[in-house]
Amino acid sequence: MSDTGPLISLESPPTGFQWIRSVLDRLIIPPTVLDEAAHPYEERQAFLEEAGLRRLIDVRRPETRSKADPGSGWHVLDEGEQEAISLARELEYPLLIEETAGRRVAKSLRCEVSGIAGLIDRARQDDFLSFAEATEMWRILLKKNRISESLYQSLVQDD
Repeated sequence: MSDTGPLISLESPPTGFQWIRSVLDRLIIPPTVLDEAAHPYEERQAFLEEAGLRRLIDVRRPETRSKADPGSGWHVLDEGEQEAISLARELEYPLLIEETAGRRVAKSLRCEVSGIAGLIDRARQDDFLSFAEATEMWRILLKKNRISESLYQSLVQDD
């Protein structure tokens, strides 16, 4: 399961979309997330083809939209975040989400969350990526402001 932010982060490293296909068999996203990620493209399929994601991405619409307490911050989330969280809850899958408000709401609804930096770390731990490859990807994410300096430091010092 993914929100739009992680897909944007995957565009940053030159091999972002390549390595994720070796780590994940499927990545489920709601239609709104695909629309957001494919925004500059006139057609969704053109984006999926160019990014090499056609066989990885599975687009599904949530059956119901989750409801959250008014104090949870649900109302400030965009439609893609709401759909991704709803779908993650329905399917009981972990959710790739990077935005702070979205992560907070997803956690309050008992969703397991991670960002691309965490997925890179998991790929490194499972020997899909070397520490040097992971560090380079984290460096690029830091440079593109997709992760914070403190997160970067904690990841590169974790070995």
